[in-house]
Amino acid sequence: MKAIKMKAIKDDTGKLDWTLIPWDEIEDMCRILHDNCDENGGKYPRDNWKKHTKEDARRYYLGAAMRHLKEMFVGNVLDDGPKGDGNLHSAHLMCCAAMIAWHDKKERVDEDN
Repeated sequence: MKAIKMKAIKDDTGKLDWTLIPWDEIEDMCRILHDNCDENGGKYPRDNWKKHTKEDARRYYLGAAMRHLKEMFVGNVLDDGPKGDGNLHSAHLMCCAAMIAWHDKKERVDEDN
C-alpha cells in the first residue's frame, strides 16, 4: 500500500509576519539603550526617555535623530566623534524614532481612555 503525503496547512491570514524584522539591527538598538543605562555604566536612569512629556520627547529625540541623520548624510557611519559611542548612527536614529513612536502611541492610548 502506498502512503499518501499531505502538505501541512497553516492559516496566518491577518497575522503579523515577525520574520520581516531585521533582528541584528534591533540588537544594535538594544545595545545603545543598554550601554546608556546608568546601571551599565551609562549616563541615564533606566527608561528615562519614557519620563519626558510628549512635547519634550519630540524636541529632544527629533533633534537627536536629525543630528544622526546629518552624520549619515555626509557619509559618517559610526558615531565615533568626541562624544560618540562607536555605534551606528542609523541605530541611534532607530532608537530616536522608537522613542518618539512610543510617546505618540502613549498619547493616543491616553486620549482614548
